[in-house]
Amino acid sequence: MMFDNQALERQDLLLLRLEEPIGQSSEFQAKLAPCPNPNCNCGEAVLVIQDGNFDDKKRDLKGIFLLDLEVKQEKLRIKDVDAGFHFNPGYMQFALRNEQMFDAVKAQIRPDDWKVLRQSYYALKAKLIEEVPLEYIDADFGAESLADPSIMFLYHEVFPQARIWNVELDGKVYDLYDMYCVDDKCLCTNMNLNLVIDGKQGYTIFYDYSKSEAKTADTRTLSIEEASRVMAAIFKKYPSFNAMLHEANNRMRLIYRKFRQKNETKLFKKPTPAPQGPSGLGVPFRN
Repeated sequence: MMFDNQALERQDLLLLRLEEPIGQSSEFQAKLAPCPNPNCNCGEAVLVIQDGNFDDKKRDLKGIFLLDLEVKQEKLRIKDVDAGFHFNPGYMQFALRNEQMFDAVKAQIRPDDWKVLRQSYYALKAKLIEEVPLEYIDADFGAESLADPSIMFLYHEVFPQARIWNVELDGKVYDLYDMYCVDDKCLCTNMNLNLVIDGKQGYTIFYDYSKSEAKTADTRTLSIEEASRVMAAIFKKYPSFNAMLHEANNRMRLIYRKFRQKNETKLFKKPTPAPQGPSGLGVPFRN
């Protein structure tokens, strides 16, 4: 396996090992730069590879390699750099080395490497989603939500690449998808947690994150005991679980408020009257 996400102290970096050196090095440090659109589900990223210790502030082309990735489609391309770099004295050397890196990675990359790249991509994308300022986020909640703002929405409907809460118990993998009341005039702390077990069965847990109270929608299919064990494991793995749900709910309500205000303005804006000529036919009078 070429890519290792456990070998370096920085968790956002990957260690890249090549079978044959490029220049003097066969080991490099790399970092994924995911598509910066928080609402996007494209899976595209730039893989930035550097000689030596990774420098986030590096802007020149010396000792750097740039590759385009599609982590979901498992596709790899040479990155097109800005045209301004073409006049850089080191551009030709960069282009040659970048092509060598592309050929080496393309020849050696394996399914396990793509798995590591996807893990890194999803982790970085989830972090980006939580950090992006709300003024840069828009979402379409649909016309029905304007008539009934109590409709609940999955966090993943707005942010398809957001984090998924997950734990493993007794050989089963439990994934939780958070679903919120987005009514910006509401102060409730009730929500739904959609529970998926081993990627198959779907269940609903009614949850109040201000009281840590959980109820199952149907105890015949998911017992309260099993739901309680799952929630206990979630609290252990994610100590700030309730606080993070509260923050996510606030974000959803603020994003919905932008959507509501923008669309209510469109709905209730009075149409501009047509100019009236002497005949009253709605056309401007001309001599």
